[in-house]
Amino acid sequence: MYVKQIACFAYSRKSLGRCVAGKQVGNGAPPLWLRPVGGRPTEEISESECRFQDGSHPALLDVIRVPLKDPAPHAHQTENHLIDPGYYWVRTGKLGWSDLQKFVDESDGLWDSGDSSRHGVNDRVPMTFAEKAGHSLLLIRPERCSIVVAQEENSVQGQRARVRAQFEYRRISYRLSVTDPAMEQAFRSSEPGEYAIPECVMCVSLGECFLDHFCYKLCAAIFTPQRSGA
Repeated sequence: MYVKQIACFAYSRKSLGRCVAGKQVGNGAPPLWLRPVGGRPTEEISESECRFQDGSHPALLDVIRVPLKDPAPHAHQTENHLIDPGYYWVRTGKLGWSDLQKFVDESDGLWDSGDSSRHGVNDRVPMTFAEKAGHSLLLIRPERCSIVVAQEENSVQGQRARVRAQFEYRRISYRLSVTDPAMEQAFRSSEPGEYAIPECVMCVSLGECFLDHFCYKLCAAIFTPQRSGA
């Protein structure tokens, strides 16, 4: 067992559990991305596996000490580390809006562009490209960001309200599915439409590949000054 301390930049929904990700902080550690994963085929972490000793769970911008077993890179998700479920996680601090800015990544774009799902825009990449990507997490400062609420239909779940983030980054337009639970809950009951977010930082994740041989870009967290305690 070994322990890594991360600033939590994603605590999003995944299958029946959570996807947690952040950057290493403290003790002179370089701010590398790290995604704790569970020991199940879909790698999500259950609520019981990521709790603190007082029974509470991580929140965005928490600084957390996470007990780990082994590095577990998987395809383009090179940041994965298998958790040790026999130990509690420990909260050691909290970042604010100004702290967050120091961790923003500089990237030419969000992986490859040009492939879109039925309801998204530049929201997926072919599996063959993803295998060569080498990373699956970015913290970005998007432009002209808004939340789009719309009724979407698919063959599995029928029609339901979906929440997507629409924005520009490096002069490319995107519309990505939001997996940030708090943002989903805040907007899902809203009237269909577009809601501007004047200023934000966003955690974007390149998810695992689906049966359609595409990997989807997900908006795992949206940070605003108000939400980050500025």
